[in-house]
Amino acid sequence: MEYKSAIGVENFPFFMLDEFDEKRNELENLLKEHQIELVFIEKRSGPIASVFQAIPILINEHLTELIIAGLLFPAAYDAIKFTILRLVKGIRQGFFLASSGKTVDASAKLKMNVGNAEILAPIPSDLTDEQFAKYMDMLPKALAELKCNQIPNVERYECFIIEYDDEKLRTITMTQYARERWEEQQK
Repeated sequence: MEYKSAIGVENFPFFMLDEFDEKRNELENLLKEHQIELVFIEKRSGPIASVFQAIPILINEHLTELIIAGLLFPAAYDAIKFTILRLVKGIRQGFFLASSGKTVDASAKLKMNVGNAEILAPIPSDLTDEQFAKYMDMLPKALAELKCNQIPNVERYECFIIEYDDEKLRTITMTQYARERWEEQQK
């Protein structure tokens, strides 16, 4: 890796729109101006189970810490937001899942690690550009609150979900998330 800060995307070539390939170099160069690397990772080790039908956009721990601490220049954070927005908009819809025989729409999720905590932040695919900007502007505060209030209590491993709900972010554990989804299905 060329820089300490990086954004990675798993298996994106399988899910991207054809015209995205032209924008890839533009996004890579935009982030390089702020010493952030954009990495496309190909994983073919088998199916990956997830509660989200989402393509992970990985933000490495160094960059996550910079976001939490507010140490990025506004132009750098704007470049990150722009890149993530373009990645989200570059996802092709209507994928066939061989395991279930269903066609589903894929979305994206941010995936970050801080200490012993994994943080997943699903990005709803139906957000307008304005709603997406608000989402990304609220994210550093949600991450900082999580780091100060809940992550210090994590001894081994915990997965947290930062969920977008009615134009605000809500942080819950994966266990709470699963319980809520199960209760919804029981109704």
